[in-house]
Amino acid sequence: MNFKKITYIFVCYSLITFPLFINLSYAAKRTVELAGWINDTGFMYDEGFQKFVENKEFFTEINPYWYNIGTSDYGDGTYIVDGLIYRRDAYDERIVTEAHDNDAHRTLVLPTIADGWIPDFSSGNQVEQIINNPTARQTLINNLVADAVAFNYDGWDLNFEASPTIVGNGRATFPSFIRDLALALKAEGKKLSVTIKCVKSSTDEERELFDIAALAEIEEVWRFKIMGFDNNFELGEDVPNAIADYYWLDNCLEYMLRTQGLPANKTQLGLHNFVRIWENTGGSSYIHDSVNFRSFDWLQEYNTSPYNWDYTTKESWVDFTYENSTYRAFIGDAPTVSARFPLIDKFDLVGLTFWVLEAEDDQIYQKIAARWKPSNTEGLIHQSLRH
Repeated sequence: MNFKKITYIFVCYSLITFPLFINLSYAAKRTVELAGWINDTGFMYDEGFQKFVENKEFFTEINPYWYNIGTSDYGDGTYIVDGLIYRRDAYDERIVTEAHDNDAHRTLVLPTIADGWIPDFSSGNQVEQIINNPTARQTLINNLVADAVAFNYDGWDLNFEASPTIVGNGRATFPSFIRDLALALKAEGKKLSVTIKCVKSSTDEERELFDIAALAEIEEVWRFKIMGFDNNFELGEDVPNAIADYYWLDNCLEYMLRTQGLPANKTQLGLHNFVRIWENTGGSSYIHDSVNFRSFDWLQEYNTSPYNWDYTTKESWVDFTYENSTYRAFIGDAPTVSARFPLIDKFDLVGLTFWVLEAEDDQIYQKIAARWKPSNTEGLIHQSLRH
């Protein structure tokens, strides 16, 4: 046997096929969308938007929190139920212009509009009262379409989560409102994304406005965003625990997609990249921080201890000292976020979205690049809105 000849053939074959293997391996990566909410800090452009700029090759969409239902951020104006919308001081036209001019690809801008708590629930929550009143309902639709056109938005992200359904018929009328709004936006070339809470059973779902099975049938909805976090509050506000237990997320997705039929090819999983902290008040007693969430960079500044790993929930945590008190933090760092990536593949979701772009762990983007290819937004912009 001529070993020299065999070795020569093997080497030549390797040199030819190895680059092909690498290319095929890259091509085999799934293409996923990446979106991100930008919170209403006083420095939205300089903080949250710049995080997008630093990683713009990954993003297909951003959702700046610019609107509320009503006429103000505070006071009686937040309780308005006549279909008016309030453009908040956080609005910055530079974000729209620069996201659209993104040299990596044109990034969609779908501002988030939120509802508010109202003192009197006897007639239903704010959204229920609006959509059950034909005049207020049409006013809200008209206002959303008008601002999307006037300010060159690509559409809207509806984030109606502040209050559960009370009178019971909100769940019946919400899907028809969503269909009417989606059709009105589509007529102007705009898209509609609907953010919904993560629920794992019909009992959980019935507390909310969202009839998932009915919403799933609305072809005109462009995307659904599942809020895959805030699970920690199920055990009580003052009980330190994972912000998004991995198995809770798995159960939610199983119910929402496989039982209720939410379409995977329209669904983004919302993941947390922030930190929650609880102050130890003695022994095993804690109290939740007065700030709802902190940033990863903030924790890095005040904590010097290595993070622990909760194998039950698949989330990082640490005990640390801040302002002479001991705190426990659960953390949406790169290990926590990437531990949830298999769920996106398991349920074949179209992508993921983050709460919140601001000062997150930069290694998250390295983890994304290692697992998937970013989606090209140009195709999303020019595709038929029926998808």
